[in-house]
Amino acid sequence: MIDCNHLIRKLAKCNYYQTIYSQEKNLGIRLFNNEANLTYAQIIFLNYLAFYSALYFDFSAGEVDERVFDSEIREDAYMYFRKQNKSKARDRTEKPIKLPNKKEGQKVTTQWVFKTPKRVK
Repeated sequence: MIDCNHLIRKLAKCNYYQTIYSQEKNLGIRLFNNEANLTYAQIIFLNYLAFYSALYFDFSAGEVDERVFDSEIREDAYMYFRKQNKSKARDRTEKPIKLPNKKEGQKVTTQWVFKTPKRVK
């Protein structure tokens, strides 16, 4: 029996389809003849294209080593690790900011700097 999932991953990982995927919106290139009613295989392929696009982006940014591409297990493990770290960072940033209580004679100041728009003459 052929492992279709492995073949779809292999296609999505190749440079040819990654280039088409990254330039699809800019150049108006279409991956499939049908624009609607995508098949299950097409949806899986698009998911893996996005998966490998993110993985290659992290590789080019130096956040991951080339050894991750040695096996699918390492790729999956890294993406799981990445997702867990992003959710932890999101939890830290979503905590409410406590502002000082306004007492008589005190102003509450913020750290925001608002620039006035330049006037066109």
